[in-house]
Amino acid sequence: MQRRSSARPRQRNRLGEVAPRLTLMFALFLGALSAAALTAPISPAGASSGPWESLGGKLVGEPAAVAWGPGRIDAFARGLDNRLYHQFYENGWRGWESLGGKLGSAPAVTSWAPGRLDVFARGTAGELVHRFFENGWSAWESLSAPGTIGSSPTATSWAPGRVDVFAASAIDGRLIHRFFSARLGGWSAWDSLGGRLVGAPAATAVAPDRIDVVIRGTDNALHHKSYTSFGWAPWVTVGGTLAAPPAITSYSPGVLEVLVVGSDHAVYRQTNFGGWLGWQRLGGVATSGPAVASWQAGRVDVFVRGTDGALWHTWDALPNGNGPAPPWNSGFGRRIVYCNSCQRAWHVSDNGDWYTFLVSGKVGVPSPGSYRVVRRINPGGSGNLRLPYFVGFAFGTTTDIGFHGIPLRSDGSPIQSDAELGQFRSHGCVRENQADAVRTWDFGTLGTPVIVTP
Repeated sequence: MQRRSSARPRQRNRLGEVAPRLTLMFALFLGALSAAALTAPISPAGASSGPWESLGGKLVGEPAAVAWGPGRIDAFARGLDNRLYHQFYENGWRGWESLGGKLGSAPAVTSWAPGRLDVFARGTAGELVHRFFENGWSAWESLSAPGTIGSSPTATSWAPGRVDVFAASAIDGRLIHRFFSARLGGWSAWDSLGGRLVGAPAATAVAPDRIDVVIRGTDNALHHKSYTSFGWAPWVTVGGTLAAPPAITSYSPGVLEVLVVGSDHAVYRQTNFGGWLGWQRLGGVATSGPAVASWQAGRVDVFVRGTDGALWHTWDALPNGNGPAPPWNSGFGRRIVYCNSCQRAWHVSDNGDWYTFLVSGKVGVPSPGSYRVVRRINPGGSGNLRLPYFVGFAFGTTTDIGFHGIPLRSDGSPIQSDAELGQFRSHGCVRENQADAVRTWDFGTLGTPVIVTP
C-alpha cells in the first residue's frame, strides 16, 4: 500500500466544513467515545467534525482501528495483495507498513493495555488467524480449524489479559464466540450465540463483564445482543436497512453508538441511551463500513474506505461544558435549555459547548416546549421587588415568565440565597444568581430559542 499522507489529525472545525479534496464526500459527525477512562454517563450531544484526510493505500473491505492510549491510534487494512497493512498516529501519521500474512477478510484489532495489540482475520482457508504486538510483532498463528468462520471477525477487550472474538459461523451463518483469558491460561471453545449474519459483526466492551454486539441480519436490519455477569440477553431487533457491516463503540457507561451504511449508501447513526433513540441520517457516500477509535474522553476518530479505495480519516470532538450536559432531546444549535425537574439551565453554543447553572423555578411552569426570548427589561419588576436582567420567553396567566436574577427588595437584599438555588422557590419565573443573570442577559438576545424540558 502506498503512503499518501503524513498529515496529523486536523484542528476542529464546524459541522459541514468538508475538505474540498475529499473524494469520499462525507459530512459525517459522530458522538462516540471509548468508555475506558469515563466513570459517569454523558448524555449524547452533537459533535463538531474535523476535515477528512486521505491516509492513502488501497483497501479491500473495512478498515480496523484501535487506540491504546492518549495520542496513539493504530489503523489496519487488508491490501489488494491480501496482506495486512498497518500505520499508526503518534504526533503524526507514520505511513503504511506490511505485516504480511494471507488474509481472507478484513482485519479486526483490539488492545487490552498500552503497547499491546491483538489483530485477527479470517485466513484463506476460513480459519481464524492472529498475531499480536508486545515489544515487537509475533508470528502469525491459526486459532481454529479451516472452514470455521465465514466472515471477518471482530474483537474487543474488557480487561487486561482478556479478549473476546466474534464471527459468523461458516457452517450455519450464526454468531460464534470464543475468548482468551490469561487468568484461565488460554482460549475457550467456540460457542454459538444464535442470530444470522450478513458480513462481519461488531462488538464493544464498555466495562468488565459487559459486551455489546451488533450485526446485520439476513433481513438487512440491525440486531443487538448484550452480555453481562448474568449471561447473554436475547437478540433485539433495532431495525433500519443496512448495506454494510455495522460499527459500535461507547463513549460513556450506558451509552452505545452504532454507525451503519444505509441502502442509499449514506451513513446513519443510532444511539442507545436508556433505549434506542432512533435513526439519524449523517449523509455521505460510503464504500465500506466504518471503523472507530477513541484515545481520550470527548474524541472519536473515524476511518472508512473512500471512493478511490484509499483510507480516509476524520475525527470528532464532543461538546464540552462546566457540568452535566443538556438533557437529551433538548434541541440543537444555539439555545437556552431549562430543565424544570432538575432546576438547572444551560446556555448552549452553536458547536454544542455549554455553560450550566442551578436555578429556582416553579413546578411544571412553564409547560415543556419550545419558546423564544421575546422581552428584555433591566430591571424588571414585580410589586415591590426588582428583577435584575429580566429575559422573558413565555406568558403566564397574569404576567410574563422569564429568567432573572434573584429578586431584590427595596433595600437591595435578595429574597433567597444562592445556596437555595436548585430548589423550587419561584412563583413562575426562573431565578438565577446575579452573575448568571448577567450571562443570560448577554446570551439571550431577542429571538434566542428557549427549550423547556420536564
